[in-house]
Amino acid sequence: MAYFKVAIVGRPNVGKSTLFNRIVGKRVSIIEESKGVTRDKLYKKAEWLGKEFIVIDTGGIIEGKNVDMIYRKVREQSLKAIEESDFIIFLTDVTEGVHPLDEEIANLLRKKNKDYLLAVNKVDNSRREMELGEFTRLGGEDVIGISALHGRFVDLVLDRICEYIGSRTPLSQEELPKIAIVGRPNVGKSSFVNAIVGEERVVVDHRPGTTRDAVDTQVEIDSHKCILIDTAGIRKKAKIKSPVDYFSSVRTQSAIDESHVVLFMIDGWEGIRHDDLYYIYRIWEKGKGMVLVINKRDLIQRPIPEYEKLIIQRLPLARYLPVVYTSAIKGYNITQTLLAGLEVYKNLHFRIKTSELNRFLQMLPEKKFPRKGRRILKIYYGTQTGVNPPQFVFVSNYPQLVTKNFSSFIDRSLRSRFGFSGVPLRLRFKSREGEGRKK
Repeated sequence: MAYFKVAIVGRPNVGKSTLFNRIVGKRVSIIEESKGVTRDKLYKKAEWLGKEFIVIDTGGIIEGKNVDMIYRKVREQSLKAIEESDFIIFLTDVTEGVHPLDEEIANLLRKKNKDYLLAVNKVDNSRREMELGEFTRLGGEDVIGISALHGRFVDLVLDRICEYIGSRTPLSQEELPKIAIVGRPNVGKSSFVNAIVGEERVVVDHRPGTTRDAVDTQVEIDSHKCILIDTAGIRKKAKIKSPVDYFSSVRTQSAIDESHVVLFMIDGWEGIRHDDLYYIYRIWEKGKGMVLVINKRDLIQRPIPEYEKLIIQRLPLARYLPVVYTSAIKGYNITQTLLAGLEVYKNLHFRIKTSELNRFLQMLPEKKFPRKGRRILKIYYGTQTGVNPPQFVFVSNYPQLVTKNFSSFIDRSLRSRFGFSGVPLRLRFKSREGEGRKK
């Protein structure tokens, strides 16, 4: 089995071996305060979030013509580690700022076209977190302030490694974007699928409830492949009257759970019903991406702007969703609907660099932050900890002051600045000690 390799590189004495030991969970590398203790590459298997990979500890990289023979050999070993690795943790030291050697190493990694994450070590408190801005010029996939000695935010580095491993795994059919078409019976789901694939791959009938199973169809549109899942109509428990209806409902729920994005289809003539609202919010809470598809566009008699106002009144969540008007029977906007689903899939996996996220946080108006007595909420630091759906952690002084309204304000502000159309956001506020609350 070929393991994914992650090399830890940087100039001497920035804490590479300490981080190596922290990741592999054992004291393997010798750690001293004198420079250049690590001379040979060290390899050790590590595991995080179910993914195994090899971590390589390297000696410090030193440039210059007057470097002695030992340091030249150490540098050669480090360069070999960079060459053979799949991903780099480029470690620097916040207490010394950006060193000229750091800039030389960053240039070296760029020349070798290596993907790397910049980890700034010895960030032991919120004051140090404010010094991360200057390190952004060193580039990298992200900038994360850590303390290798105390383990602070090392888990975020490991999360990034696992996400990178996953992003570099070739997609099999089972791992292609999965887009489920969901809605009440007879809103036009199967007609929509047939319009896309151009042939009768599923049975289409005007009687409600013809599609009994979830049917998977692989399609390609504008060079993008995905799995399209047609489902039976959703029914609330009170409306399930036969064993066939029951098992169709179970399979529909399973298709929703399996999917990345849901094209939620409603009948444009009938509008949004109570059953639609119930399922839309349930799907959103599951963390699925969503496109609101208004079928039978040709039967809508109101002007579209007026119709959209009614939708938002009935479904405030529609402000965050792409809304596409189609006519499955007439083939209107079929391609655009599927492309909207693929765009939402991209939004589910969109990542904001930590440096950019923290610049965004600094621009938020202070008057919006909750307060109680003399206590005023401050956010010291924020980072995106996951995707599908996007997840964020905000380190603050008083996470208990966070209200639903403030969490909604952060949610809206993130969407206004970065997009995230069609995807739910997961926000968590915690103190520096790790206690916090999810929103």
